[in-house]
Amino acid sequence: MSYRIILTIFLLTLQILYAQEDEFKDIVVLLEGNRVVGKITEILPGEQVTIQTRAGSTFTFKTNQIKTILRYGIPGAIDFTKSTNETIKKTQQLPPPKVDSSKAQTDKPAKPKVVWDQTPKRSTPQKYYEPVVESTDEPKFRINVEGGYSYRTAEVSGNVPADFKSYIEKLKSGYNIAANFTYFFGEEYGICFHFSRFMTSNSVDGVVVYDIETGNILGVGKMENNISIAMYGVGLAQRKFLSESILLYASGILGLATYSDDWKLPNKSVEIEGSAFALSGLVGLDFKLDPNWAAGLDILYLLGTVSNFKVNGKTADLGKESLNRFDVNIGLKYFFY
Repeated sequence: MSYRIILTIFLLTLQILYAQEDEFKDIVVLLEGNRVVGKITEILPGEQVTIQTRAGSTFTFKTNQIKTILRYGIPGAIDFTKSTNETIKKTQQLPPPKVDSSKAQTDKPAKPKVVWDQTPKRSTPQKYYEPVVESTDEPKFRINVEGGYSYRTAEVSGNVPADFKSYIEKLKSGYNIAANFTYFFGEEYGICFHFSRFMTSNSVDGVVVYDIETGNILGVGKMENNISIAMYGVGLAQRKFLSESILLYASGILGLATYSDDWKLPNKSVEIEGSAFALSGLVGLDFKLDPNWAAGLDILYLLGTVSNFKVNGKTADLGKESLNRFDVNIGLKYFFY
């Protein structure tokens, strides 16, 4: 059932990522050979071309800086090294304005205007282009530090005595801290390195420990469990700009999970340890505060099962322990190039 949950999360993520057609694949090629990838929002023949990157920055180039432009989904390229009249002939023209026959024919005819984006007002450029190579104005690095609520989804075993079921149920809830470092090798895809640590504890007084064979009481007092589950992993990440200030982030991570339970009884202490391969999937939203900082909300689901344990350093057969859990976190993200 847990595997179906995480599969559903990934499918929903992919549906969101590709729900809208990617409009940021126009290319402006400059005379010196550099290119800027984004969405062309305005073309003024003989004057300038404006392009907006996926990250939301706007660049405006004079026509004498441009070699060609390529429109995504439109075959052929517009060559800006030729005359303006030749360029206009190869592009879409608006119908010529109606001429009033009552006026003198000495009036100059209206100049055809190329319009790619039906914007009522002429866009105001934010800045002029400074030469870079293959610039898309998107940061290549993302550092994320976060924390929040966690809930382990496995059911309590039927072998647990009824008096202790509520005690075990409380150990399913806890909190986590996490850190994630991502390097984007393209506009959308990257590789990420992940660390997270789940922690929970519970205690109860009046516990009686006795010898099963003799029935003798070995101790009376407090029982306490301190459980932690850590994961170290690497995986693939994907991002998509939903707007200039909102970024959708998703990743799938494979790694090693470690389980530790410091179990204290009235008469002794027991250290239970184990490890297993684990898989986690994350979906989150980053809300940019400025070009480098963002606040975000992430949802993570972890899958894993420990079957090999050590009790006080010695191998023991304790059955299987599910590590499956949900994390709901808030955190800060830092972006840089």
